[in-house]
Formats: sequence, C-alpha cells, structure tokens
Amino acid sequence: MEEKRSTEMCTCPFCGQIHMAEVDNPGDPKACEAAASMVCDCVGATSWRNRKRAIEDTQRQIEKTFGPQGEEGQGLVGQETIALLQLLVPGLCAGHIQEAKIKLTPSITAKIGRARNGNIKLYPMPRLR
Repeated sequence: MEEKRSTEMCTCPFCGQIHMAEVDNPGDPKACEAAASMVCDCVGATSWRNRKRAIEDTQRQIEKTFGPQGEEGQGLVGQETIALLQLLVPGLCAGHIQEAKIKLTPSITAKIGRARNGNIKLYPMPRLR
C-alpha cells in the first residue's frame, strides 16, 4: 500500500502562522496542523514538539528497560505490561499524573514520575534477595 504525502499550506494551531509542510494524510486538517506544528518556531509549537519528544523518548526507554534483552529475546515483563507503562507517559507529560509505582513481578517494581526539574524519570526497582 502506497503512502500518500503532499506539501500543503498548513496553519499552526498555536500561533496561526501559515507554513508549507509535508503532510502524511492530505486533506486531513489534524494532520495539516500537526505538520505545521513540526516546522513552526513559535513558543507553543516548540513546547508541543518538546513534550512529544519527551513522550517518545520515555516510551523507548520503557521498552529498552523492560523489553527483550540479549540473544534469548526475553524481557523482564510481557509486551502487555510494557504497553501499560507506556500509556502512563502522556499523562505524566501533561501533569495529570505525578507518579506511578507498579509491582510488575514479585521481584520487579517500576516507578515512573516527574523529577523536580520536570523531566520524566523511570526507576526499575528489582528487589534483591
């Protein structure tokens, strides 16, 4: 299946500036706004990009920390559990959630929350016996 892409005139939803941007789904106003937000230099668009990058980076870190490791390809927890942890990240970035601590297995607890500087921190806490 061929991906549709085109260059369109799009309006930044944060400041109203018009930009020429590559749009993944031509004709979709939301896709056009997202494309404009990726190229606009206004404060709102920059903040949105930083938040989006923080979400993606944290979700990758969760996958890297708890997902398949080594040649065996077995992770500390299952993919469903990783997906659940990744679902928490947008709420943390938006400030709706301050911290979550989840006991994943009898010996592994994950803690994800915001540091004092606002960055998201992930703490895998294996219990040593």
